[in-house]
Amino acid sequence: MESVYKKLIGRIQRLEKVGERQEDKFMQYRQKFLNAINSDLNTSMAITVLYDLLKDSEVNDATKRALIESFDTVLSLNLLQEAKEEKVDGELAKYVEALLAERKQAKKEKNFARADEIRDELKAKGIIIKDTREGTIWSLQG
Repeated sequence: MESVYKKLIGRIQRLEKVGERQEDKFMQYRQKFLNAINSDLNTSMAITVLYDLLKDSEVNDATKRALIESFDTVLSLNLLQEAKEEKVDGELAKYVEALLAERKQAKKEKNFARADEIRDELKAKGIIIKDTREGTIWSLQG
């Protein structure tokens, strides 16, 4: 069961965070999900609706993410949060830490233009940095 969950999280991780929500598709899938849940709390059918949604090439990623968030209020699987946390792997962490070290050095040398470039580069990749008294901390954008 855990491997199925990991696969599901992997599919959700690949969804882009851009685009406008397609209201017609959103309402169509939301109704399918509600029909499943209202049928004696048929969670297996609700999960099937989730998988059908992920496979549907006519639904854009923004709509899929919105529906997953909506479904998760019932399923309580923390799908988007888990997808975000799983995305932070060792390679990404090394990359971010290397850039933050370079940014720290640039600030030390008063090269604030380079420090800002690094911040912007990280932000473009969905990484938010925050300077604190203890140092710089980072996280993946929402």
